[in-house]
Amino acid sequence: PSITADKYWENQHMFGENRETGHATYVPYPSVAAMKADAAYYATPWVEPQSDLRISLNGTWKFKFSESTSSRPTSFYLENFNSSSWDDIPVPSNWEMQGYGTPIYCNEQNPFQNNPPKIGNPRGDYGSNPVGSYIREFEIPRSWDGKRIFVNFGGIYSAAFIWVNGEYVGYTQGANNDHEFDITDMARTGTNRIAVQVIRWSDGSYLECQDMFRMSGIFRDVELLNTPSTAIRDHYITASFTPDFSKAEVNVALTLDDRDRTIRCKQMTVRLVAPDGTPVGEKTCTLTGHDRTENVRFTVENPELWSAETPALYTVEVIQHDNRGKEEMAFSTKYGLREVKIDGPLLYVNGKRVFFKGANRHDTSPLHGRAVTTEEMLTDVLMMKRNNVNTIRTSHYPNAARMYAMFDHYGLYAVD
Repeated sequence: PSITADKYWENQHMFGENRETGHATYVPYPSVAAMKADAAYYATPWVEPQSDLRISLNGTWKFKFSESTSSRPTSFYLENFNSSSWDDIPVPSNWEMQGYGTPIYCNEQNPFQNNPPKIGNPRGDYGSNPVGSYIREFEIPRSWDGKRIFVNFGGIYSAAFIWVNGEYVGYTQGANNDHEFDITDMARTGTNRIAVQVIRWSDGSYLECQDMFRMSGIFRDVELLNTPSTAIRDHYITASFTPDFSKAEVNVALTLDDRDRTIRCKQMTVRLVAPDGTPVGEKTCTLTGHDRTENVRFTVENPELWSAETPALYTVEVIQHDNRGKEEMAFSTKYGLREVKIDGPLLYVNGKRVFFKGANRHDTSPLHGRAVTTEEMLTDVLMMKRNNVNTIRTSHYPNAARMYAMFDHYGLYAVD
Protein backbone atom coordinates (compact mmCIF):
# COMPACT_ATOMS: atom_id res chain seq x y z
CA PRO A 1 0.00 0.00 0.00
CA SER A 2 0.96 3.64 -0.27
CA ILE A 3 1.74 5.55 2.89
CA THR A 4 -1.63 7.28 2.59
CA ALA A 5 -3.56 3.99 2.32
CA ASP A 6 -6.27 2.88 4.74
CA LYS A 7 -5.35 3.23 8.38
CA TYR A 8 -3.87 -0.14 9.19
CA TRP A 9 -3.31 1.02 12.75
CA GLU A 10 -7.09 1.32 13.24
CA ASN A 11 -7.98 -1.99 11.58
CA GLN A 12 -8.50 -4.80 14.08
CA HIS A 13 -8.08 -7.36 11.28
CA MET A 14 -4.60 -6.13 10.35
CA PHE A 15 -1.81 -7.29 12.68
CA GLY A 16 0.97 -7.32 10.15
CA GLU A 17 1.77 -7.49 6.46
CA ASN A 18 4.67 -9.50 4.96
CA ARG A 19 5.91 -10.23 8.47
CA GLU A 20 7.74 -13.49 9.14
CA THR A 21 6.14 -16.20 11.26
CA GLY A 22 7.54 -16.30 14.78
CA HIS A 23 10.37 -18.73 15.53
CA ALA A 24 12.88 -19.60 18.23
CA THR A 25 15.74 -17.14 18.76
CA TYR A 26 19.05 -17.96 17.10
CA VAL A 27 22.12 -16.24 15.70
CA PRO A 28 23.52 -17.83 12.51
CA TYR A 29 27.25 -18.39 12.00
CA PRO A 30 28.99 -19.56 8.82
CA SER A 31 30.55 -22.58 10.58
CA VAL A 32 30.95 -24.39 13.90
CA ALA A 33 34.42 -22.88 14.25
CA ALA A 34 33.00 -19.36 13.90
CA MET A 35 30.25 -20.18 16.39
CA LYS A 36 32.74 -21.51 18.96
CA ALA A 37 35.09 -18.56 18.35
CA ASP A 38 32.33 -16.28 19.66
CA ALA A 39 32.92 -17.83 23.08
CA ALA A 40 31.19 -15.09 25.09
CA TYR A 41 27.87 -15.42 23.26
CA TYR A 42 28.11 -19.23 23.15
CA ALA A 43 28.40 -19.30 26.96
CA THR A 44 26.20 -16.33 27.87
CA PRO A 45 23.78 -15.57 25.00
CA TRP A 46 22.77 -12.15 26.17
CA VAL A 47 26.00 -10.40 25.17
CA GLU A 48 26.45 -8.84 21.73
CA PRO A 49 27.00 -11.64 19.16
CA GLN A 50 30.02 -11.53 16.89
CA SER A 51 29.03 -13.22 13.65
CA ASP A 52 29.76 -12.47 10.00
CA LEU A 53 26.10 -13.34 9.33
CA ARG A 54 24.71 -10.64 11.59
CA ILE A 55 24.85 -6.83 11.33
CA SER A 56 23.55 -4.61 14.13
CA LEU A 57 21.55 -1.58 13.06
CA ASN A 58 21.66 -0.09 16.55
CA GLY A 59 23.15 3.37 16.64
CA THR A 60 22.33 6.80 15.25
CA TRP A 61 19.34 7.18 12.93
CA LYS A 62 17.86 10.30 11.34
CA PHE A 63 14.57 11.21 12.98
CA LYS A 64 11.52 13.40 12.36
CA PHE A 65 8.84 13.85 15.02
CA SER A 66 5.28 14.66 13.93
CA GLU A 67 2.49 15.66 16.30
CA SER A 68 -0.16 13.67 14.42
CA THR A 69 -0.65 11.08 11.71
CA SER A 70 -2.03 13.78 9.41
CA SER A 71 1.20 15.82 9.63
CA ARG A 72 3.67 12.93 9.15
CA PRO A 73 5.99 12.96 6.12
CA THR A 74 4.72 10.84 3.21
CA SER A 75 7.70 10.60 0.86
CA PHE A 76 10.61 10.20 3.27
CA TYR A 77 11.09 6.52 2.38
CA LEU A 78 12.18 7.35 -1.19
CA GLU A 79 15.87 6.80 -1.93
CA ASN A 80 16.43 10.38 -3.08
CA PHE A 81 14.84 11.93 0.03
CA ASN A 82 17.21 14.37 1.77
CA SER A 83 17.07 13.87 5.55
CA SER A 84 20.12 16.02 6.37
CA SER A 85 17.95 18.57 8.18
CA TRP A 86 16.39 15.93 10.42
CA ASP A 87 17.51 15.31 13.99
CA ASP A 88 19.66 12.42 15.14
CA ILE A 89 18.21 9.85 17.55
CA PRO A 90 19.75 6.76 19.15
CA VAL A 91 18.18 3.40 18.37
CA PRO A 92 17.06 1.65 20.47
CA SER A 93 15.35 4.37 22.48
CA ASN A 94 11.98 5.87 23.36
CA TRP A 95 11.54 9.22 21.67
CA GLU A 96 9.93 10.67 24.82
CA MET A 97 13.25 10.11 26.64
CA GLN A 98 14.97 12.05 23.86
CA GLY A 99 12.83 15.17 24.26
CA TYR A 100 9.96 14.44 21.84
CA GLY A 101 6.38 14.16 23.01
CA THR A 102 5.20 13.22 26.49
CA PRO A 103 5.74 10.03 28.52
CA ILE A 104 2.39 9.04 30.00
CA TYR A 105 1.81 7.05 33.17
CA CYS A 106 -1.62 5.56 33.66
CA ASN A 107 -3.12 2.26 34.71
CA GLU A 108 -6.66 1.27 33.79
CA GLN A 109 -7.62 4.13 31.49
CA ASN A 110 -6.32 4.48 27.96
CA PRO A 111 -4.61 7.80 27.20
CA PHE A 112 -6.98 8.20 24.24
CA GLN A 113 -10.76 8.03 23.79
CA ASN A 114 -12.20 4.57 24.32
CA ASN A 115 -13.66 3.74 20.90
CA PRO A 116 -11.99 0.57 19.60
CA PRO A 117 -10.52 0.05 17.10
CA LYS A 118 -10.31 3.80 16.51
CA ILE A 119 -7.73 6.05 18.15
CA GLY A 120 -9.64 9.21 19.07
CA ASN A 121 -8.53 12.47 20.61
CA PRO A 122 -6.19 11.78 23.53
CA ARG A 123 -7.01 12.46 27.14
CA GLY A 124 -5.08 15.57 28.08
CA ASP A 125 -2.44 17.45 26.14
CA TYR A 126 -0.58 14.49 24.63
CA GLY A 127 -0.76 15.29 20.94
CA SER A 128 -3.02 13.64 18.39
CA ASN A 129 -1.37 10.24 17.92
CA PRO A 130 2.24 11.32 17.32
CA VAL A 131 4.44 9.70 14.66
CA GLY A 132 8.19 9.12 14.50
CA SER A 133 9.90 8.70 11.11
CA TYR A 134 13.34 7.06 11.02
CA ILE A 135 16.03 6.69 8.34
CA ARG A 136 19.47 5.13 8.32
CA GLU A 137 21.92 3.68 5.82
CA PHE A 138 23.73 0.36 6.14
CA GLU A 139 26.21 -1.71 4.17
CA ILE A 140 25.65 -5.25 2.85
CA PRO A 141 28.88 -7.22 2.22
CA ARG A 142 29.38 -9.08 -1.06
CA SER A 143 29.63 -12.35 0.89
CA TRP A 144 25.87 -12.10 1.54
CA ASP A 145 25.03 -12.32 -2.20
CA GLY A 146 22.76 -15.19 -3.14
CA LYS A 147 21.58 -15.72 0.43
CA ARG A 148 18.51 -14.65 2.36
CA ILE A 149 18.52 -11.40 4.33
CA PHE A 150 16.17 -10.65 7.21
CA VAL A 151 15.70 -7.48 9.23
CA ASN A 152 14.58 -8.02 12.82
CA PHE A 153 13.13 -5.42 15.19
CA GLY A 154 13.06 -6.59 18.81
CA GLY A 155 10.29 -4.18 19.79
CA ILE A 156 8.38 -1.17 18.41
CA TYR A 157 5.71 0.88 20.18
CA SER A 158 3.14 0.60 18.76
CA ALA A 159 2.81 0.08 14.99
CA ALA A 160 5.21 0.58 12.10
CA PHE A 161 5.65 0.63 8.32
CA ILE A 162 9.05 -0.40 6.90
CA TRP A 163 10.73 0.34 3.54
CA VAL A 164 14.14 -0.63 2.14
CA ASN A 165 15.68 1.27 -0.78
CA GLY A 166 12.36 2.94 -1.48
CA GLU A 167 10.42 -0.33 -1.68
CA TYR A 168 7.65 -1.24 0.73
CA VAL A 169 8.64 -4.09 3.04
CA GLY A 170 5.69 -4.46 5.38
CA TYR A 171 3.64 -3.40 8.37
CA THR A 172 3.68 -4.62 11.95
CA GLN A 173 2.16 -4.14 15.38
CA GLY A 174 2.34 -5.99 18.70
CA ALA A 175 4.84 -3.77 20.47
CA ASN A 176 6.81 -6.31 22.50
CA ASN A 177 7.02 -9.05 19.91
CA ASP A 178 9.82 -9.54 17.41
CA HIS A 179 9.06 -8.02 14.02
CA GLU A 180 10.99 -9.79 11.27
CA PHE A 181 10.89 -9.28 7.49
CA ASP A 182 12.53 -10.89 4.48
CA ILE A 183 14.27 -8.06 2.59
CA THR A 184 16.27 -10.23 0.18
CA ASP A 185 14.58 -8.78 -2.91
CA MET A 186 15.00 -5.16 -1.77
CA ALA A 187 18.55 -5.25 -0.38
CA ARG A 188 21.70 -5.03 -2.49
CA THR A 189 25.45 -5.29 -2.07
CA GLY A 190 26.88 -1.99 -0.87
CA THR A 191 24.92 0.93 0.54
CA ASN A 192 21.25 0.50 1.44
CA ARG A 193 18.66 2.72 3.10
CA ILE A 194 15.99 1.62 5.55
CA ALA A 195 13.04 3.84 6.50
CA VAL A 196 10.61 3.17 9.33
CA GLN A 197 7.51 5.11 10.33
CA VAL A 198 6.23 4.42 13.84
CA ILE A 199 2.68 5.27 14.94
CA ARG A 200 2.40 5.87 18.69
CA TRP A 201 -1.11 4.43 19.16
CA SER A 202 -2.79 1.61 17.23
CA ASP A 203 -5.77 -0.65 17.78
CA GLY A 204 -3.24 -2.96 19.44
CA SER A 205 -2.76 -0.30 22.12
CA TYR A 206 -6.12 -1.34 23.58
CA LEU A 207 -4.54 -4.71 24.45
CA GLU A 208 -1.33 -3.04 25.65
CA CYS A 209 -3.09 -0.97 28.32
CA GLN A 210 -1.06 -1.86 31.40
CA ASP A 211 0.06 -0.26 34.64
CA MET A 212 3.23 1.35 33.26
CA PHE A 213 4.75 4.35 31.55
CA ARG A 214 3.55 4.61 27.93
CA MET A 215 6.42 5.43 25.60
CA SER A 216 7.03 5.13 21.89
CA GLY A 217 9.53 4.28 19.19
CA ILE A 218 12.01 1.58 18.19
CA PHE A 219 12.94 0.58 21.73
CA ARG A 220 14.72 -2.75 21.27
CA ASP A 221 17.58 -3.96 19.07
CA VAL A 222 17.49 -3.86 15.28
CA GLU A 223 19.61 -6.34 13.34
CA LEU A 224 20.17 -7.93 9.94
CA LEU A 225 20.58 -11.71 9.68
CA ASN A 226 21.95 -13.65 6.72
CA THR A 227 21.12 -17.33 6.09
CA PRO A 228 21.37 -19.71 3.16
CA SER A 229 18.42 -19.30 0.79
CA THR A 230 17.18 -22.66 2.07
CA ALA A 231 17.81 -23.03 5.78
CA ILE A 232 16.56 -24.15 9.16
CA ARG A 233 14.00 -21.55 10.17
CA ASP A 234 12.78 -22.90 13.50
CA HIS A 235 13.82 -25.33 16.20
CA TYR A 236 11.73 -26.54 19.11
CA ILE A 237 13.30 -28.49 21.98
CA THR A 238 11.36 -30.63 24.45
CA ALA A 239 12.24 -33.26 27.05
CA SER A 240 10.45 -36.13 28.79
CA PHE A 241 11.58 -38.23 31.73
CA THR A 242 11.25 -41.60 33.39
CA PRO A 243 9.30 -41.47 36.69
CA ASP A 244 12.51 -41.42 38.75
CA PHE A 245 14.24 -38.87 36.46
CA SER A 246 17.12 -41.28 35.83
CA LYS A 247 16.71 -40.93 32.08
CA ALA A 248 15.61 -38.13 29.76
CA GLU A 249 14.51 -38.17 26.13
CA VAL A 250 15.39 -34.90 24.39
CA ASN A 251 13.66 -34.06 21.12
CA VAL A 252 14.87 -31.36 18.73
CA ALA A 253 12.28 -30.51 16.08
CA LEU A 254 13.84 -28.76 13.07
CA THR A 255 11.74 -26.93 10.46
CA LEU A 256 13.11 -26.22 6.99
CA ASP A 257 12.47 -22.99 5.07
CA ASP A 258 12.62 -23.58 1.32
CA ARG A 259 10.21 -20.82 0.33
CA ASP A 260 11.66 -20.59 -3.17
CA ARG A 261 11.22 -24.35 -3.69
CA THR A 262 14.70 -24.56 -5.19
CA ILE A 263 16.34 -27.32 -3.14
CA ARG A 264 14.82 -30.71 -2.43
CA CYS A 265 16.65 -31.49 0.79
CA LYS A 266 19.22 -30.33 3.33
CA GLN A 267 21.47 -32.36 5.60
CA MET A 268 21.75 -31.35 9.26
CA THR A 269 23.95 -32.38 12.15
CA VAL A 270 22.58 -31.95 15.66
CA ARG A 271 24.76 -32.22 18.76
CA LEU A 272 23.81 -32.29 22.41
CA VAL A 273 26.45 -31.06 24.87
CA ALA A 274 26.29 -31.47 28.66
CA PRO A 275 26.55 -28.48 31.02
CA ASP A 276 30.25 -29.23 31.63
CA GLY A 277 30.98 -29.31 27.89
CA THR A 278 31.03 -33.10 27.54
CA PRO A 279 29.45 -34.38 24.29
CA VAL A 280 26.25 -36.34 24.92
CA GLY A 281 25.42 -37.33 21.37
CA GLU A 282 25.44 -36.43 17.69
CA LYS A 283 22.81 -37.21 15.06
CA THR A 284 22.38 -36.42 11.38
CA CYS A 285 19.13 -36.00 9.51
CA THR A 286 17.86 -34.91 6.12
CA LEU A 287 15.07 -32.36 5.78
CA THR A 288 12.97 -32.37 2.64
CA GLY A 289 10.36 -29.83 1.54
CA HIS A 290 9.33 -26.36 2.59
CA ASP A 291 7.99 -26.01 6.12
CA ARG A 292 8.64 -29.70 6.83
CA THR A 293 9.73 -30.70 10.32
CA GLU A 294 12.13 -33.47 11.31
CA ASN A 295 12.57 -34.75 14.88
CA VAL A 296 16.02 -35.60 16.22
CA ARG A 297 16.05 -37.52 19.52
CA PHE A 298 18.68 -38.07 22.19
CA THR A 299 18.67 -40.28 25.29
CA VAL A 300 20.39 -38.78 28.32
CA GLU A 301 21.29 -41.06 31.22
CA ASN A 302 21.28 -39.49 34.70
CA PRO A 303 20.50 -36.01 33.35
CA GLU A 304 21.43 -32.86 35.19
CA LEU A 305 18.10 -31.21 35.91
CA TRP A 306 17.41 -27.50 35.62
CA SER A 307 15.72 -25.58 38.42
CA ALA A 308 16.04 -22.15 40.01
CA GLU A 309 18.41 -23.70 42.57
CA THR A 310 20.44 -25.73 40.04
CA PRO A 311 20.28 -23.95 36.66
CA ALA A 312 22.18 -26.56 34.65
CA LEU A 313 22.00 -25.88 30.91
CA TYR A 314 22.69 -28.26 28.07
CA THR A 315 23.67 -26.87 24.65
CA VAL A 316 22.06 -27.92 21.38
CA GLU A 317 24.22 -27.26 18.33
CA VAL A 318 22.66 -27.32 14.85
CA ILE A 319 24.91 -27.45 11.79
CA GLN A 320 23.60 -27.18 8.24
CA HIS A 321 25.58 -28.52 5.25
CA ASP A 322 25.49 -27.61 1.58
CA ASN A 323 25.15 -30.22 -1.20
CA ARG A 324 28.90 -30.90 -1.05
CA GLY A 325 28.83 -31.57 2.69
CA LYS A 326 30.47 -28.27 3.63
CA GLU A 327 29.19 -26.37 6.65
CA GLU A 328 27.13 -23.35 5.57
CA MET A 329 25.37 -22.36 8.81
CA ALA A 330 25.56 -23.19 12.51
CA PHE A 331 23.85 -21.98 15.67
CA SER A 332 23.50 -23.04 19.31
CA THR A 333 20.76 -22.90 21.91
CA LYS A 334 20.86 -23.39 25.68
CA TYR A 335 18.24 -25.72 27.15
CA GLY A 336 17.41 -26.76 30.69
CA LEU A 337 16.09 -30.30 31.19
CA ARG A 338 13.14 -29.99 33.56
CA GLU A 339 9.59 -31.21 34.10
CA VAL A 340 6.87 -28.81 35.24
CA LYS A 341 3.55 -30.19 36.47
CA ILE A 342 0.50 -28.73 38.17
CA ASP A 343 -1.42 -31.00 40.56
CA GLY A 344 -4.49 -29.23 41.88
CA PRO A 345 -3.31 -25.99 43.47
CA LEU A 346 0.32 -27.14 43.69
CA LEU A 347 3.17 -26.82 41.20
CA TYR A 348 6.04 -29.29 40.93
CA VAL A 349 9.39 -28.90 39.19
CA ASN A 350 11.25 -32.18 38.62
CA GLY A 351 8.87 -33.91 41.04
CA LYS A 352 9.48 -31.45 43.86
CA ARG A 353 6.97 -28.93 45.16
CA VAL A 354 8.00 -25.35 44.44
CA PHE A 355 7.01 -22.14 46.21
CA PHE A 356 7.16 -19.09 43.99
CA LYS A 357 8.85 -16.11 45.63
CA GLY A 358 8.50 -13.59 42.89
CA ALA A 359 8.20 -10.00 41.80
CA ASN A 360 6.53 -8.16 38.95
CA ARG A 361 8.91 -6.51 36.54
CA HIS A 362 8.44 -3.93 33.80
CA ASP A 363 10.97 -2.78 31.23
CA THR A 364 11.74 0.46 33.05
CA SER A 365 14.84 2.59 33.34
CA PRO A 366 15.12 6.07 34.89
CA LEU A 367 17.60 6.94 32.13
CA HIS A 368 16.32 5.06 29.11
CA GLY A 369 12.60 4.54 29.68
CA ARG A 370 11.48 1.22 28.20
CA ALA A 371 14.68 0.83 26.16
CA VAL A 372 16.39 -1.11 28.95
CA THR A 373 20.08 -1.87 28.39
CA THR A 374 21.68 -5.29 28.80
CA GLU A 375 23.51 -4.03 31.88
CA GLU A 376 20.23 -2.87 33.45
CA MET A 377 18.58 -6.22 32.71
CA LEU A 378 21.47 -8.05 34.35
CA THR A 379 21.28 -5.76 37.38
CA ASP A 380 17.61 -6.69 37.82
CA VAL A 381 18.31 -10.43 37.53
CA LEU A 382 21.25 -10.40 39.95
CA MET A 383 19.33 -8.27 42.44
CA MET A 384 16.50 -10.82 42.40
CA LYS A 385 18.85 -13.77 42.95
CA ARG A 386 20.75 -12.03 45.76
CA ASN A 387 17.47 -11.42 47.57
CA ASN A 388 16.22 -15.02 47.28
CA VAL A 389 13.63 -14.20 44.63
CA ASN A 390 13.11 -17.20 42.35
CA THR A 391 10.36 -15.98 39.98
CA ILE A 392 9.92 -13.08 37.56
CA ARG A 393 6.47 -12.07 36.35
CA THR A 394 7.05 -10.31 33.07
CA SER A 395 3.88 -8.26 33.57
CA HIS A 396 1.80 -9.18 30.55
CA TYR A 397 4.26 -8.96 27.65
CA PRO A 398 7.33 -10.75 26.26
CA ASN A 399 10.70 -9.49 27.46
CA ALA A 400 13.70 -9.18 25.17
CA ALA A 401 15.15 -12.58 24.21
CA ARG A 402 18.42 -11.86 26.02
CA MET A 403 16.57 -11.51 29.31
CA TYR A 404 15.18 -15.04 29.05
CA ALA A 405 18.75 -16.22 28.49
CA MET A 406 19.64 -14.58 31.82
CA PHE A 407 16.68 -16.28 33.52
CA ASP A 408 17.89 -19.66 32.22
CA HIS A 409 21.51 -19.06 33.19
CA TYR A 410 21.02 -17.74 36.73
CA GLY A 411 17.89 -19.72 37.58
CA LEU A 412 14.62 -17.79 37.59
CA TYR A 413 11.15 -19.08 36.82
CA ALA A 414 9.32 -16.86 34.35
CA VAL A 415 5.59 -16.18 34.55
CA ASP A 416 3.62 -14.00 32.15
